[in-house]
Amino acid sequence: MSKVFKLGAAVLTVAAAMCTALSISSVTTEQLFVYGAENNAVISDTAINGDVNNDGRLSISDAVMLQKWLLNVPEAKLTDWKAGDLCEDGKIDVFDLCLLKRLLITSGEIPPTEPEADDTVISVVYDNNTVTLYNASGEVVTKPANVTSNGTAVTVILPGVIDVSGTSDTAQLIVDVDKTAYAEGVVELALKGAELSNSVTSPIYVAQIGDEVEISAKNGYDNIISDGTNYTNADGDMGAIYEKRVASKIRQYPQK
Repeated sequence: MSKVFKLGAAVLTVAAAMCTALSISSVTTEQLFVYGAENNAVISDTAINGDVNNDGRLSISDAVMLQKWLLNVPEAKLTDWKAGDLCEDGKIDVFDLCLLKRLLITSGEIPPTEPEADDTVISVVYDNNTVTLYNASGEVVTKPANVTSNGTAVTVILPGVIDVSGTSDTAQLIVDVDKTAYAEGVVELALKGAELSNSVTSPIYVAQIGDEVEISAKNGYDNIISDGTNYTNADGDMGAIYEKRVASKIRQYPQK
């Protein structure tokens, strides 16, 4: 029988061959609203669209703060997160940032300019047999600098935070960050409604990392990572979330 593990809005540090199925859940949108209030977030009925810092006006500082928050910059805080939910879907992501920048251009706060190329992927979105890569501006990245892709297999090659969402039964996320070049490298895979499975290999496979890989379950999302029952991955083993063995030692979650 497959084991299913449920986590709240927490962080799982991956250093192991994992169980067959991992289910990661978190609080609902309503609970997220309460959570923000408990952390002194101000949510007004007369909030200005895009005014995430709640200073009473829409400005470039709101876009800067939202982008920093999406990139998990320390101390970045959305005082009024609901004002930033421009897609009105109960969550904050790169698509809201894209709409916020458009609002700033329309309001004349910033002049329209030719967009600069941004080749850093911060969001991986699966859709069955396809995968789309997005940068912090919500634009599709075709020549990424921090990941490589081959079909539905995406390999993270630089430290950083990657949002992961969507559904695929052929998905694979590989972390392969050079330990020599990035001795203290950390990769965070932020699951935001990801239902990823693969019957022929490990859906999440850590080939190498200098420090650690963290998997976080974001507020308001349910996530399921599952593998098959009869296969071997590149390390000759099995696990829905798996770290390549070092020498003869293998670490497993949960600890046996």
